[in-house]
Formats: sequence, C-alpha cells, structure tokens
Amino acid sequence: MAHTAYLTLVEHTVYLPLVAHTVYLPLVAHIVNTGGTYSIVTTGGTYSIVTTGGTYSIVTTGGAYSIVTTGGAYSIVTIGGAYSIVTTGGTYSIVTTGGAYSIVTTGGAYSIVTTGGTYSTVTTGGAYSIVTTGGTYSIVTTGGAYSIVTTGGTYSTVTTGGAYSIVTTGGTYSIVTTGGTYTVTTGGAYSIVTTGGTYSTVTTGGTYSTVTTGCIYSIVTTGGIYSIVTTGGTYSTVTTGGTYSTVTTGGIYSIVTTGGTYSTVTTGGTYSIVTTGGTYSTVTTGGIYSIVTTGGTYSIVNTESFRPQIQMIKRPEDNPHLQTYK
Repeated sequence: MAHTAYLTLVEHTVYLPLVAHTVYLPLVAHIVNTGGTYSIVTTGGTYSIVTTGGTYSIVTTGGAYSIVTTGGAYSIVTIGGAYSIVTTGGTYSIVTTGGAYSIVTTGGAYSIVTTGGTYSTVTTGGAYSIVTTGGTYSIVTTGGAYSIVTTGGTYSTVTTGGAYSIVTTGGTYSIVTTGGTYTVTTGGAYSIVTTGGTYSTVTTGGTYSTVTTGCIYSIVTTGGIYSIVTTGGTYSTVTTGGTYSTVTTGGIYSIVTTGGTYSTVTTGGTYSIVTTGGTYSTVTTGGIYSIVTTGGTYSIVNTESFRPQIQMIKRPEDNPHLQTYK
C-alpha cells in the first residue's frame, strides 16, 4: 500500500502538473530582468518564439537585456496577444549582423516603453522587420534614448489596420540610415509626438521612406527639436487619401538636404505645416527638395516670428526655386 500510494502521488503531483505547465508556458512568455544582465546570442542558426492567444513581455529594470544575431535568424510571432517591452533605468539592445530579426504581431498590440534608460537597435548588412496586423504599434520614450541605426541593411515596420505611434517626452528618438533602407508602411494612423525632447532622422547614402494610405500622418513637436538631415540619399513621404500634418510649438522644425533628395507626395488629401513661436527652416544644398500635392490642399502656417518667411513664400519671384510649387 505504501509503495502504491507513493507511485500515485508521484504521478499526480509531479508528472501531470509538469505536462500542463509545459503546455501553458508558450501561451504567456514573461521575461523579467532586474539589476543584472540577460543576453541571447544566435550565430548561424535560428531562434524562434511563438505565442498564441497570450502575452509576450520583456521587463528590464536597472539592468541590461541584449539580443545578438549573427548570420542567423531570430523570430518572434505573437497571434491574438500582446508583445510588450518595458525598460526602466536600464539598457535594452538588439544587434543584427548579416542575419534576420523579425517580429510579427497579429490581432494584438506591439509596445515599447523606455523610461530613463536606453533602447537601441543596430542592423548591419541584415534585415530587421516588424509587422503588426489589426493592432497597435506604440513606442513611448520618457527621459531616455531610443535609437535605430541601419547600415547597409534593411529596417522595416509594417502596420495594417491599426495605429503606429511614437511618443517622446524629455528624451531622444533618433533614426540613422547609412547605405541602407528604412521603411514605414501603415494603413492606419501614423503619429509622432515629441515634448521637450529631440526627434531626428539622419539618412546618408541610403533611403528613408514613409508610406501612408487612407489614414493620417501626424508629427507634433512641443518645446523640442524635429530634425531631418539627408546627405546623398533619399528621404520620401507618400500620403494617399489621407492627411499629412506637422505641428511645431515653441521649438525647431528643421530639414537639411545636401546632395540628395527630399520629397513629399500627397494625393487626394491634405498636407499641412503649422509652426507657432518657433523656427521652421529648410536648407537644400546641391540636391532636390520636392513637394507634390494632387487633388488636395497644401498649406504652411507661420505665426508671428515667421512673417519674413511667409513673405518669401508669397513672393516666389524672390526665390525662383519656389516657382515650381505654385
């Protein structure tokens, strides 16, 4: 009897819960890193995580979380759930070299929250891809730094039927593309909000592209800096059947193009730039700055401190380059 009872206890309390727990773990993948270092390294192989009907979350507090992929594939797939990264006072970094790093979220939310820390992605000669379908793509940076660096590779984000949102408060959000491609495609709402911080894009000998179809492309900068620098490359924005708007209040809106191309195309929608109590500047040297609006509205509104620049726009004879945009 004692032996039989012991076997029953072992099967019931140890074996069966392990089977149930093993099935449950893939549904909710939760990684918590506090004051330490958590690293994943993939070299010439494949690392994949699949979450169905659950949540995949990474929380880093006062520590370091790093993912390194070299000549291999790192893949995260979330179906009907949420993909979440939270970094507080720590460092979260992704490095992809000659390999592929992909995140696919279907019917859920993809969110990154960085508070007083650093979140960085570096892609060199490889591909970094984020695809969100029927959900929300959201990046929130508060008092920290969020950076994307693409060198000779491809960084792409695709949002379908959802919202793409970037919020930076008292921090820095920067995108650097060198000899590579950075692409954002969305069939929902694309919004960037910067408050008391810096939003910058730097493209050198590469391509930075934003495509918005049937939705709203919106940039709001309050008391901060919005900067686009293109050198020997291409920066393009395409909005079809929607609205493209930039609002700058008490800050700086700056576009610098040197030996490259800066273009915005709006078809059947509205292109609007509003600057209040700040600075709006565009500088083109040996390159092309082009705005095309078809079947829609193009407007630039400068308040008070920008009257001299408004006069330049109203009098294209003072600047022959403006005659193209009559």
